[in-house]
Amino acid sequence: MLFQKNSKQKAYRTSGWYCLLLTCLLLVAQTAFAVHTSQIAVLYPESGSRVNKLYMSIILGMKEKGIKIQSRKLTADTSAEDIQKWLHDQGSKAVILLGKQGQKFSKQLNVTIPVVTGAHVGVQADRSAVTLAADPQQLLNLLKQLQPGIRRVYVIYNEANSGWLIKQARRAAKHAGIKLNAIEVDSVLASGQALKQVIKKAKAQRDAIWLPLDPILPMKPLLPGLLRTAWENNLIIFSGNPYHVQQGTLFALYPNYTELGRQLVELVLSKIKRNGHTRHEPSRYLNSAINTRTASHLGIQVESPKIASFNLVFPAR
Repeated sequence: MLFQKNSKQKAYRTSGWYCLLLTCLLLVAQTAFAVHTSQIAVLYPESGSRVNKLYMSIILGMKEKGIKIQSRKLTADTSAEDIQKWLHDQGSKAVILLGKQGQKFSKQLNVTIPVVTGAHVGVQADRSAVTLAADPQQLLNLLKQLQPGIRRVYVIYNEANSGWLIKQARRAAKHAGIKLNAIEVDSVLASGQALKQVIKKAKAQRDAIWLPLDPILPMKPLLPGLLRTAWENNLIIFSGNPYHVQQGTLFALYPNYTELGRQLVELVLSKIKRNGHTRHEPSRYLNSAINTRTASHLGIQVESPKIASFNLVFPAR
Protein backbone atom coordinates (compact mmCIF):
# COMPACT_ATOMS: atom_id res chain seq x y z
CA MET A 1 0.00 0.00 0.00
CA LEU A 2 2.84 2.35 0.85
CA PHE A 3 4.49 1.56 -2.49
CA GLN A 4 1.22 2.33 -4.33
CA LYS A 5 0.79 5.59 -2.44
CA ASN A 6 4.35 6.71 -3.22
CA SER A 7 3.90 5.71 -6.85
CA LYS A 8 0.72 7.80 -7.07
CA GLN A 9 2.45 10.80 -5.47
CA LYS A 10 5.40 10.43 -7.86
CA ALA A 11 3.07 10.17 -10.85
CA TYR A 12 1.16 13.24 -9.64
CA ARG A 13 4.37 15.24 -9.25
CA THR A 14 5.58 14.13 -12.70
CA SER A 15 2.24 15.06 -14.20
CA GLY A 16 2.38 18.44 -12.47
CA TRP A 17 5.85 19.19 -13.78
CA TYR A 18 4.76 18.14 -17.28
CA CYS A 19 1.74 20.48 -17.16
CA LEU A 20 3.92 23.35 -15.93
CA LEU A 21 6.46 22.74 -18.70
CA LEU A 22 3.71 22.55 -21.32
CA THR A 23 2.18 25.80 -20.04
CA CYS A 24 5.56 27.57 -20.24
CA LEU A 25 6.15 26.32 -23.77
CA LEU A 26 2.71 27.49 -24.84
CA LEU A 27 3.32 30.93 -23.33
CA VAL A 28 6.66 31.21 -25.13
CA ALA A 29 5.07 30.11 -28.40
CA GLN A 30 2.20 32.58 -28.00
CA THR A 31 4.65 35.40 -27.19
CA ALA A 32 6.78 34.58 -30.23
CA PHE A 33 3.67 34.42 -32.42
CA ALA A 34 2.47 37.76 -31.06
CA VAL A 35 5.84 39.38 -31.79
CA HIS A 36 6.10 38.00 -35.31
CA THR A 37 2.55 39.02 -36.18
CA SER A 38 2.94 42.50 -34.72
CA GLN A 39 2.39 45.28 -37.19
CA ILE A 40 5.48 47.36 -37.85
CA ALA A 41 5.22 50.78 -39.43
CA VAL A 42 7.84 51.86 -41.94
CA LEU A 43 8.35 55.49 -42.92
CA TYR A 44 10.52 56.44 -45.87
CA PRO A 45 11.23 59.85 -47.44
CA GLU A 46 9.86 61.01 -50.75
CA SER A 47 12.74 60.56 -53.18
CA GLY A 48 13.71 60.22 -56.82
CA SER A 49 13.06 56.92 -58.58
CA ARG A 50 16.59 55.54 -58.03
CA VAL A 51 16.64 56.09 -54.26
CA ASN A 52 12.99 55.11 -53.94
CA LYS A 53 13.86 51.78 -55.56
CA LEU A 54 16.40 51.16 -52.79
CA TYR A 55 13.78 51.88 -50.12
CA MET A 56 11.41 49.44 -51.81
CA SER A 57 14.15 46.78 -51.72
CA ILE A 58 14.58 47.34 -47.99
CA ILE A 59 10.83 47.06 -47.38
CA LEU A 60 10.71 43.89 -49.50
CA GLY A 61 13.37 42.37 -47.25
CA MET A 62 11.24 43.22 -44.22
CA LYS A 63 8.18 41.56 -45.70
CA GLU A 64 10.18 38.45 -46.53
CA LYS A 65 10.70 37.99 -42.78
CA GLY A 66 6.96 37.29 -42.49
CA ILE A 67 6.22 40.56 -40.70
CA LYS A 68 3.11 42.69 -41.17
CA ILE A 69 4.43 45.91 -42.68
CA GLN A 70 2.48 49.13 -43.11
CA SER A 71 4.55 51.67 -45.02
CA ARG A 72 4.04 55.36 -45.56
CA LYS A 73 5.93 58.04 -47.46
CA LEU A 74 7.25 61.10 -45.64
CA THR A 75 6.66 64.30 -47.60
CA ALA A 76 7.44 67.95 -46.91
CA ASP A 77 3.90 68.32 -45.52
CA THR A 78 4.05 65.35 -43.13
CA SER A 79 3.88 66.36 -39.47
CA ALA A 80 4.85 64.42 -36.37
CA GLU A 81 1.26 64.75 -35.10
CA ASP A 82 -0.07 63.11 -38.28
CA ILE A 83 2.35 60.20 -37.95
CA GLN A 84 1.67 59.72 -34.24
CA LYS A 85 -2.07 59.50 -34.89
CA TRP A 86 -1.48 57.14 -37.81
CA LEU A 87 0.71 54.86 -35.68
CA HIS A 88 -1.95 54.78 -32.97
CA ASP A 89 -4.79 54.07 -35.42
CA GLN A 90 -2.76 51.30 -37.09
CA GLY A 91 -1.97 49.67 -33.76
CA SER A 92 1.71 49.66 -34.65
CA LYS A 93 4.04 47.88 -32.24
CA ALA A 94 7.16 49.64 -33.54
CA VAL A 95 8.22 52.09 -36.22
CA ILE A 96 11.22 52.06 -38.57
CA LEU A 97 12.29 55.27 -40.31
CA LEU A 98 14.54 55.07 -43.36
CA GLY A 99 17.12 57.43 -44.80
CA LYS A 100 18.69 60.64 -43.55
CA GLN A 101 15.35 62.45 -43.61
CA GLY A 102 13.69 59.62 -41.72
CA GLN A 103 16.43 59.76 -39.10
CA LYS A 104 15.88 63.51 -38.65
CA PHE A 105 12.10 63.06 -38.52
CA SER A 106 12.43 60.49 -35.74
CA LYS A 107 13.60 63.28 -33.40
CA GLN A 108 10.12 64.81 -33.60
CA LEU A 109 8.24 61.65 -32.63
CA ASN A 110 6.85 61.37 -29.13
CA VAL A 111 5.73 57.74 -28.92
CA THR A 112 6.02 54.90 -26.45
CA ILE A 113 6.65 52.15 -29.02
CA PRO A 114 10.21 51.26 -30.12
CA VAL A 115 11.68 53.58 -32.76
CA VAL A 116 14.46 52.28 -35.03
CA THR A 117 16.17 54.07 -37.92
CA GLY A 118 18.09 52.66 -40.86
CA ALA A 119 19.76 53.16 -44.24
CA HIS A 120 21.62 56.33 -43.28
CA VAL A 121 25.09 57.52 -42.30
CA GLY A 122 25.78 58.45 -38.69
CA VAL A 123 23.71 57.68 -35.60
CA GLN A 124 21.67 59.34 -32.85
CA ALA A 125 22.60 58.55 -29.28
CA ASP A 126 19.01 57.67 -28.31
CA ARG A 127 17.90 55.77 -31.43
CA SER A 128 18.80 52.19 -32.31
CA ALA A 129 19.84 51.91 -35.94
CA VAL A 130 21.21 49.79 -38.75
CA THR A 131 23.42 52.10 -40.78
CA LEU A 132 24.84 52.00 -44.30
CA ALA A 133 28.34 51.51 -42.87
CA ALA A 134 29.86 48.14 -43.74
CA ASP A 135 30.79 45.73 -40.95
CA PRO A 136 34.46 46.54 -40.11
CA GLN A 137 35.30 42.90 -39.48
CA GLN A 138 34.24 41.91 -42.99
CA LEU A 139 36.15 44.85 -44.48
CA LEU A 140 39.37 43.89 -42.71
CA ASN A 141 38.94 40.21 -43.50
CA LEU A 142 38.68 40.97 -47.21
CA LEU A 143 41.66 43.32 -46.98
CA LYS A 144 43.79 40.53 -45.48
CA GLN A 145 42.61 38.09 -48.15
CA LEU A 146 43.68 40.43 -50.93
CA GLN A 147 46.89 41.63 -49.28
CA PRO A 148 48.00 39.37 -46.39
CA GLY A 149 51.02 41.58 -45.68
CA ILE A 150 48.94 44.53 -44.45
CA ARG A 151 49.93 45.49 -40.91
CA ARG A 152 48.33 48.90 -40.38
CA VAL A 153 45.13 50.66 -41.46
CA TYR A 154 44.62 54.41 -41.29
CA VAL A 155 41.14 55.84 -40.87
CA ILE A 156 39.97 59.43 -40.36
CA TYR A 157 36.67 59.93 -38.54
CA ASN A 158 34.49 62.18 -36.42
CA GLU A 159 33.57 60.86 -32.99
CA ALA A 160 29.93 61.98 -33.14
CA ASN A 161 29.43 60.39 -36.55
CA SER A 162 31.53 57.24 -36.38
CA GLY A 163 32.86 56.75 -32.86
CA TRP A 164 30.60 53.73 -32.35
CA LEU A 165 31.91 52.17 -35.60
CA ILE A 166 35.55 52.77 -34.75
CA LYS A 167 35.07 50.93 -31.43
CA GLN A 168 33.92 47.90 -33.39
CA ALA A 169 36.74 48.37 -35.88
CA ARG A 170 39.35 48.34 -33.11
CA ARG A 171 38.11 44.94 -31.93
CA ALA A 172 38.04 43.63 -35.51
CA ALA A 173 41.55 44.94 -36.19
CA LYS A 174 42.95 43.28 -33.09
CA HIS A 175 41.37 39.99 -34.16
CA ALA A 176 42.85 40.37 -37.67
CA GLY A 177 46.33 41.21 -36.39
CA ILE A 178 46.16 44.75 -37.78
CA LYS A 179 47.02 48.01 -36.04
CA LEU A 180 44.18 50.49 -36.51
CA ASN A 181 45.47 54.05 -36.58
CA ALA A 182 42.21 55.96 -36.08
CA ILE A 183 42.57 59.73 -36.38
CA GLU A 184 39.76 61.76 -34.85
CA VAL A 185 38.93 65.14 -36.40
CA ASP A 186 36.25 67.72 -35.67
CA SER A 187 35.99 69.60 -38.97
CA VAL A 188 36.07 69.11 -42.72
CA LEU A 189 39.20 71.26 -42.91
CA ALA A 190 40.95 69.12 -40.31
CA SER A 191 39.99 65.92 -42.16
CA GLY A 192 41.66 67.16 -45.36
CA GLN A 193 44.82 68.07 -43.48
CA ALA A 194 44.86 64.71 -41.69
CA LEU A 195 44.45 62.88 -44.99
CA LYS A 196 47.51 64.64 -46.42
CA GLN A 197 49.56 63.53 -43.41
CA VAL A 198 48.33 59.95 -43.75
CA ILE A 199 49.35 59.84 -47.40
CA LYS A 200 52.87 60.95 -46.42
CA LYS A 201 53.21 58.34 -43.65
CA ALA A 202 51.60 55.30 -45.32
CA LYS A 203 53.95 52.62 -46.65
CA ALA A 204 53.26 50.50 -49.72
CA GLN A 205 52.32 46.83 -49.15
CA ARG A 206 52.08 47.17 -45.36
CA ASP A 207 49.65 50.09 -44.84
CA ALA A 208 46.13 50.73 -46.16
CA ILE A 209 43.70 53.64 -45.94
CA TRP A 210 40.03 53.08 -45.07
CA LEU A 211 37.49 55.68 -46.21
CA PRO A 212 34.44 55.31 -43.94
CA LEU A 213 31.04 56.75 -44.77
CA ASP A 214 31.63 59.75 -42.55
CA PRO A 215 30.41 63.22 -43.64
CA ILE A 216 33.51 64.72 -42.07
CA LEU A 217 35.38 63.45 -45.16
CA PRO A 218 34.17 65.36 -48.25
CA MET A 219 35.16 62.69 -50.75
CA LYS A 220 33.89 64.43 -53.89
CA PRO A 221 36.65 67.09 -53.87
CA LEU A 222 39.25 64.91 -52.10
CA LEU A 223 38.98 61.62 -53.99
CA PRO A 224 40.66 62.52 -57.34
CA GLY A 225 43.84 63.82 -55.70
CA LEU A 226 43.87 61.01 -53.15
CA LEU A 227 43.61 58.34 -55.83
CA ARG A 228 46.31 59.95 -57.94
CA THR A 229 48.75 60.04 -55.02
CA ALA A 230 47.81 56.50 -53.95
CA TRP A 231 48.45 55.23 -57.49
CA GLU A 232 51.87 56.89 -57.61
CA ASN A 233 52.82 55.43 -54.20
CA ASN A 234 51.19 51.98 -54.59
CA LEU A 235 48.89 52.48 -51.61
CA ILE A 236 45.76 50.45 -50.93
CA ILE A 237 42.54 52.39 -50.38
CA PHE A 238 39.23 50.70 -49.57
CA SER A 239 35.80 52.01 -48.58
CA GLY A 240 32.09 51.37 -48.20
CA ASN A 241 31.11 53.02 -51.48
CA PRO A 242 31.22 51.16 -54.83
CA TYR A 243 31.52 54.49 -56.66
CA HIS A 244 34.98 54.87 -55.12
CA VAL A 245 35.97 51.52 -56.64
CA GLN A 246 34.77 52.65 -60.04
CA GLN A 247 37.07 55.66 -59.64
CA GLY A 248 40.08 53.60 -58.57
CA THR A 249 40.06 52.36 -54.95
CA LEU A 250 40.89 48.67 -54.58
CA PHE A 251 37.59 47.42 -53.14
CA ALA A 252 34.42 48.30 -51.27
CA LEU A 253 31.79 46.49 -49.26
CA TYR A 254 28.33 48.03 -49.33
CA PRO A 255 24.83 47.00 -48.16
CA ASN A 256 22.63 44.44 -49.79
CA TYR A 257 19.45 46.47 -49.39
CA THR A 258 17.01 43.56 -49.23
CA GLU A 259 19.12 41.97 -46.49
CA LEU A 260 19.35 45.36 -44.78
CA GLY A 261 15.56 45.21 -44.47
CA ARG A 262 15.81 41.81 -42.80
CA GLN A 263 18.47 43.08 -40.40
CA LEU A 264 16.25 46.02 -39.46
CA VAL A 265 13.39 43.63 -38.68
CA GLU A 266 15.68 41.51 -36.49
CA LEU A 267 16.67 44.63 -34.56
CA VAL A 268 13.12 45.96 -34.15
CA LEU A 269 11.81 42.56 -33.00
CA SER A 270 14.48 42.47 -30.31
CA LYS A 271 13.35 45.95 -29.23
CA ILE A 272 9.71 44.82 -29.05
CA LYS A 273 10.65 41.83 -26.89
CA ARG A 274 12.90 43.81 -24.56
CA ASN A 275 13.24 47.52 -25.18
CA GLY A 276 16.70 47.74 -23.63
CA HIS A 277 19.79 49.79 -24.41
CA THR A 278 20.29 51.58 -27.72
CA ARG A 279 22.06 49.51 -30.37
CA HIS A 280 23.95 50.85 -33.37
CA GLU A 281 24.76 48.26 -36.02
CA PRO A 282 26.72 48.34 -39.27
CA SER A 283 25.27 46.53 -42.25
CA ARG A 284 26.20 42.84 -41.89
CA TYR A 285 24.83 41.55 -45.21
CA LEU A 286 27.07 43.04 -47.85
CA ASN A 287 27.78 43.20 -51.56
CA SER A 288 31.32 43.67 -52.82
CA ALA A 289 33.11 45.58 -55.57
CA ILE A 290 36.70 45.35 -56.83
CA ASN A 291 38.85 47.27 -59.29
CA THR A 292 41.01 44.72 -61.11
CA ARG A 293 43.11 47.43 -62.79
CA THR A 294 44.05 48.81 -59.39
CA ALA A 295 44.72 45.31 -58.07
CA SER A 296 47.04 44.57 -60.99
CA HIS A 297 48.87 47.86 -60.48
CA LEU A 298 49.39 46.98 -56.80
CA GLY A 299 50.72 43.54 -57.70
CA ILE A 300 47.71 41.78 -56.23
CA GLN A 301 46.74 38.68 -58.17
CA VAL A 302 43.01 38.02 -58.00
CA GLU A 303 42.09 34.69 -59.56
CA SER A 304 38.99 34.33 -61.75
CA PRO A 305 36.98 32.33 -59.15
CA LYS A 306 37.60 35.09 -56.60
CA ILE A 307 36.70 37.82 -59.08
CA ALA A 308 33.46 36.01 -59.83
CA SER A 309 32.51 36.28 -56.15
CA PHE A 310 32.35 40.10 -56.37
CA ASN A 311 29.01 41.72 -57.20
CA LEU A 312 30.66 44.54 -59.14
CA VAL A 313 33.93 44.40 -61.08
CA PHE A 314 35.63 47.50 -62.49
CA PRO A 315 36.62 48.35 -65.13
CA ALA A 316 33.54 46.79 -66.68
CA ARG A 317 34.42 43.72 -68.72
